[in-house]
Amino acid sequence: MDDIQVARMEPPKQKTSILIRRKLARLSLEEECEKPLIERGSRKWPGIKPTEITIQTKILTRKTPSITTLKTTLGHLAAVEARDAVYLKYLASFAEEMKKIHKDDAALVKEAQHWKDSWKRSLDTIKGLYLCQPSAK
Repeated sequence: MDDIQVARMEPPKQKTSILIRRKLARLSLEEECEKPLIERGSRKWPGIKPTEITIQTKILTRKTPSITTLKTTLGHLAAVEARDAVYLKYLASFAEEMKKIHKDDAALVKEAQHWKDSWKRSLDTIKGLYLCQPSAK
């Protein structure tokens, strides 16, 4: 479908009154032809750039290589746009999951510190009971 070439035809002659109205309205006097949705031909598609998060977590430490295609089709464009959208969605999801992990980790550390302090107080209480008793002779 992308290789179909549209036939070139002479544009139809316009009436003088229509041309005058278009000129007064500062519109183009030439008939506008359909423009292709994208530029055809060879194209270099960019790779994925690493972000601060991907570098720190060693998921992606350097830019992926660019890809050069002989043809440019709407399929190529859609694939690259979908790839970039999914990658951004993944990064957002990954960042959210990392925040949740850090939050859960902080809660576990706080709980462990609470238990450690509680055990220390219990040991101090027990030691205090045995050390402060008068010796029985």
